[in-house]
Amino acid sequence: KTALDGAVLARIGASAACVTLGGGALAWGVRRLTGAGGRGFYLPTMFANNANMGMSLSTIAFGDTGLAMAAAYYVTTAMLHVSVGITLVSRASGRWEMFRAPVLYAAIAGILAGRFDVAIPGPLLKGIELLGQPTIPVMLFSLGYRLATVRLGDLERASLAVAVRIGGGLAIGTVVVRALHLEGAVAQVVTLQSAMPAAVLNFVIAEKYHADPELVASAIALGTFVSLVTTPLVLAWVL
Repeated sequence: KTALDGAVLARIGASAACVTLGGGALAWGVRRLTGAGGRGFYLPTMFANNANMGMSLSTIAFGDTGLAMAAAYYVTTAMLHVSVGITLVSRASGRWEMFRAPVLYAAIAGILAGRFDVAIPGPLLKGIELLGQPTIPVMLFSLGYRLATVRLGDLERASLAVAVRIGGGLAIGTVVVRALHLEGAVAQVVTLQSAMPAAVLNFVIAEKYHADPELVASAIALGTFVSLVTTPLVLAWVL
């Protein structure tokens, strides 16, 4: 277990928030200029795959310290995902819709448990692990099913979303690193995380709130393929 200084955690969290919300501002501008899509366009442009992909890459590149930093980054983006993200795409359901999302309370409980070193019983942890194992496969199955209905127009808009998420995210992340005077592994991890493709969870939210699920599915799939090229380049740049 790697412990990070509170000031470092705060700067990583601030960086994650700036990159995420900056991506939203950039997405708003692209929507205004191009008419790229509806509310769903915000999801794959703002919220990246900072968990499965970002944390794994940070661990490989920077070891346990990188994992701890990536986890701090992800916690911030996850909280924004289930609060700001849901609010952006569920306006028809009311402004308090995000408070009906169980994942919000699960995230808060997890943060508090970690912050106060709450010992969670082994059987409970095992049960949570067993419940969580099917999550990613089920989401990927749903994503693949939705991709069968994708049209050419969705791919064109998805290309814009991918450019905003990966290219725009990297640009914003670079600015944030310099603005907050981040150095060393912290700067490297934040830069890497800012350039991750869209998270699969975006599709689940888009499907639930009928927010351009075809566009979101296309952006996730296309962005993941593009990241096979961009991620090694970003890693080579930050290392």
